[in-house]
Amino acid sequence: SFALEQNHPNPFNPETEIRYQLAEPGMVRLEIFDMMGREVVSLIDETESAGSYAVRWNATDASGIRVPSGMYYCKITATGGSKTYTSVIKMLLLK
Repeated sequence: SFALEQNHPNPFNPETEIRYQLAEPGMVRLEIFDMMGREVVSLIDETESAGSYAVRWNATDASGIRVPSGMYYCKITATGGSKTYTSVIKMLLLK
């Protein structure tokens, strides 16, 4: 089944692991947003097979600059077949 698990550790510093499962192959986009809803970085934007995955985020933005402490949102969107799945988790970065 499709699932986005809570990141570990949470709160985190300096990095965290995000795990997710895909029930079927398809396009996957995994993005990090700040509290204002601005995209910080896109970690995954590719077609993947069904299965379990893990990705690490080192608390940097798309330019490689460290982001400040605070709440961040991880959003996954997966499209497979005729269905689109979306899930969001909250992550807390403490420095």
